[in-house]
Amino acid sequence: MNTTRKLTSDLLPGSDGQHKRIRMITKLRLFSVSLILLVTLGMQDVFGQGVGISETSIEPHVSAILELQSIERGLLVPRMTEVQRDAISPVTNGLIIYNTDMSKLNIYDEGIGDWRIIFSG
Repeated sequence: MNTTRKLTSDLLPGSDGQHKRIRMITKLRLFSVSLILLVTLGMQDVFGQGVGISETSIEPHVSAILELQSIERGLLVPRMTEVQRDAISPVTNGLIIYNTDMSKLNIYDEGIGDWRIIFSG
């Protein structure tokens, strides 16, 4: 063990005291930077706000977790066959997909334990 320690110390210039001091200064700098980051990030106001997606800057409505706004584009929900839809596990109430076999929107209804067609017209 002493041989390994001696070889390592022979490769680095300076005394063991200098190496310890350099390591301590490096640790102190790292700690200081980490502390500054934590304090800076901790001072930021945190709001439970939604996300707004638009071609222009928008502020989402306070009751919405997601607000989409466009005069040129729409929302495209996941498209899948009935086999793919039925393979979703676990499925939750209100999940929406576009059923490509039926060419209709489907929504999962926990009350009946099955998928419903949203619009049949």
